[in-house]
Amino acid sequence: MTVPKSARILVLLSFFCIQSLSASISPVKLRTEYKEDPLGIDHPAPRLSWQLDSARRGQEQTAYRIIVASSAQKLHTGNADLWDSTQMNSSQTGHIPYSGKQLASGQKAYWKVQVWDRDNQPSSWSPVATWETGLLKASDWADASWIRL
Repeated sequence: MTVPKSARILVLLSFFCIQSLSASISPVKLRTEYKEDPLGIDHPAPRLSWQLDSARRGQEQTAYRIIVASSAQKLHTGNADLWDSTQMNSSQTGHIPYSGKQLASGQKAYWKVQVWDRDNQPSSWSPVATWETGLLKASDWADASWIRL
């Protein structure tokens, strides 16, 4: 039994349409204070940013959710022990201040973002990004005897 050529073409077109709808937007190139996985961030509420990738013309972000954890393992399991922005209805992809628990000097934070497209469909989670704080308080410099004037 042979399948008509028109049926094969219809199956292929259906497959490509489903593929394009299932992954219509993705957050990529995550940045903290304009840098990729920076060390020594000296701001207690660093600004988070990302770019959007989509093969679909005219696609846009309508909401986002950021989660931040103190370890990669916690982030992987969805345990946002530092901050969960919850779903925020916004097209903003940059300059979003961290609004979670107070960070300690030298603390590493792991984060990722999920976005919703113009059809209110969620993306997959972004790849994990990190940042590490520097010395945030003047008292953190008390033992810095190696610094002399």
